[in-house]
Amino acid sequence: MPYTQGILTKMNFDTDSAQFQGEFMYDYKVSAPTVLYLNREYWYTQGVNCSVFDLTSNAKVAKKDLTWSWDSSNPNYTSV
Repeated sequence: MPYTQGILTKMNFDTDSAQFQGEFMYDYKVSAPTVLYLNREYWYTQGVNCSVFDLTSNAKVAKKDLTWSWDSSNPNYTSV
């Protein structure tokens, strides 16, 4: 996670499963998006399945409440 919408508190990547987990404390004052690096050529050749959770309530954030966009100049970066 090159950029987060707050303070990054945890990040882990499992090379056996290609599962990535990142946690950060959301800062409502930050207007820039969270940016993820996902190597689609090597690790995610079949696509990406992403879930976002609110750790304060342990609830999954609905996809309708998120805005995703892939960087057209570099397809390995996505913004949430």
